Amino acid sequence: MIAEGSGLRPALRLLLFVALYALLANARSVQPNPFVPGTLISVAVIVPVAAGLVCGPWVGLGTGILAALLTALLLTLRAALGLPPPGGAEHGALQEVLFALPHGVMGFLAGFLQRYLPPPLPAAALGIGHLLDLAALTLAGHVAASAWTSGSLWKGVAWETFIGMALVTAAVGLFRLGFERQESTWN
Repeated sequence: MIAEGSGLRPALRLLLFVALYALLANARSVQPNPFVPGTLISVAVIVPVAAGLVCGPWVGLGTGILAALLTALLLTLRAALGLPPPGGAEHGALQEVLFALPHGVMGFLAGFLQRYLPPPLPAAALGIGHLLDLAALTLAGHVAASAWTSGSLWKGVAWETFIGMALVTAAVGLFRLGFERQESTWN
């Protein structure tokens, strides 16, 4: 893990992850969720987890919260310009605002758990984030409470979590191979 510390470097890393999330959340990768009507599947959800795994829990937390709020702002601007949201009508600014805390929590948890668990287990914070997303959507009336008893919901959450864990583990592994310094064992 890159040391969190304070100062300019962690802030720049945070901004980089926030920008990556916002780009992915406004891309064609956002698709309607076939398992849970009224929700979306977006690759952007792995970004706070990757930030937590690479830079620590506080950068993961900040990435999740700030990136979701920035994406809400960008979606509001798109709507003001008459542009459709990526992923269809389900993807709106309110939904991204609802995701701010769950995505922050999943980024924090991934960064915290990676100190104690071997890879890829900390990436399972995605599953907790998915459940928090669904809880927020249910409380806001976007997902029916009866959906929680549906087998397809749990199948969808498990599938999204598994695929997300594989993606984030591969992405973080490639990052570490390319950018983290390894201690030499030949000393």
